[in-house]
Amino acid sequence: MSSFKMLRIYLGESDKYKNKNLYEYILNLAKEHNLKGATVIRGIAGFGSNSYIHTSNILRLSEDLPIIIEIIDEENKIFSFLEIIKTFFKEGTIVLLDIEKSYHFPILAKDIMIKKVISVEENENLNSILNLILKNKVKFLPVIKDKTLQGVITGKDILEKIDLKLKINLTYEDLNKEIQYMVEKQKLSLTAKDLMQRKVKVGYPQWKLDKILHFMFENKIKRLPIVNSNFELLGLITRTDILSYLAHYTSPKSSLNLSLKSGTTAKELATLDLPTFSPEEKIEKAIADILKSPLKMVYV
Repeated sequence: MSSFKMLRIYLGESDKYKNKNLYEYILNLAKEHNLKGATVIRGIAGFGSNSYIHTSNILRLSEDLPIIIEIIDEENKIFSFLEIIKTFFKEGTIVLLDIEKSYHFPILAKDIMIKKVISVEENENLNSILNLILKNKVKFLPVIKDKTLQGVITGKDILEKIDLKLKINLTYEDLNKEIQYMVEKQKLSLTAKDLMQRKVKVGYPQWKLDKILHFMFENKIKRLPIVNSNFELLGLITRTDILSYLAHYTSPKSSLNLSLKSGTTAKELATLDLPTFSPEEKIEKAIADILKSPLKMVYV
């Protein structure tokens, strides 16, 4: 996980920029740049480098009261935002503080999701899709058009479209060559639009953790695309992401309460029912069971 910083901005209540209150302008700017959140605090008294005392005392209501804006986010986002503020911030004080840990409750989809999702356009050809999958070692590709989610592609979707015989102990390089050969041999001109599943289960950035867990468990899905109200792809959540997030923010000594809804089970956090087979079982049967399993796994 990235390290976090707090950006604290001190300014006056009457400070303006583009005919708007400066604190309102900065607040809206933070929202436009998708920062996690910002808080504006109005002081009752204070003084700055000009040494004037500002107070909310009834006899001095005309004085310029102090305003503090606090923003906490990942270090790289804070630094990028700071560079923007410097272009118009003329008077006041800006402070950067290190944050050891930050907790956001309830835990939301936007806190957990992977934001840099590898995806393809719907007109992408099969050859490019295979190269992308093999290069990045991914098993799930969202298909987009103008940022809008159209469908998803899995390895199973591709194998169902091409006549590729199962081979064991191939390296990624060997497998890539094998697939390229099969694509050329069959003269396939398939695109992402031909391969994708169109009925996709999705989640939304404001969904709480317990809702995500129940939704993924009930629908027997391992990966959940996160979209906005316009169905634009914002991120992706896997069960591994959920477990990694919880492991990072909790410890055996922590008294942190995750406030999961009653009924959430370890089974929902970990895995679904898997088929089992003995070590002496023939590999053909094991492979058949693996392909039938929603997780593509079996217990030995």
